[in-house]
Amino acid sequence: MNEKARDEMIRTEMEWIEISEEQRRKEELIKKASKDKRYAMEGDRKADMLQQLGSKQKHRNNLNAYEIQLESEKQEERKIEEAKKKHNLTLQFRKSVQQLKKHRIEDARINKKLHSIE
Repeated sequence: MNEKARDEMIRTEMEWIEISEEQRRKEELIKKASKDKRYAMEGDRKADMLQQLGSKQKHRNNLNAYEIQLESEKQEERKIEEAKKKHNLTLQFRKSVQQLKKHRIEDARINKKLHSIE
């Protein structure tokens, strides 16, 4: 009976060891799963942050494109204004030339009359 009790005790102890080993494996799996879940959540958070950064970058790029477009429109307006100024100056010059021609013609007539009077 003593030997039977000892075998029973050894078997019980072996079962406890197996149970504790199984329990330990389960705990390790749970820890690993929680780590994996934490890493997954961290990865999701990083992905969200990257997506937000991407959205911000896209928004920034849109703003830059809009600013470039505005600048080119301003340059076009400046060119148009310069062309108008040049055109106005040209018109003023032509008027001045025509007035000079009229004055010369009048001066020539007056000189002709003066010469004819003399």
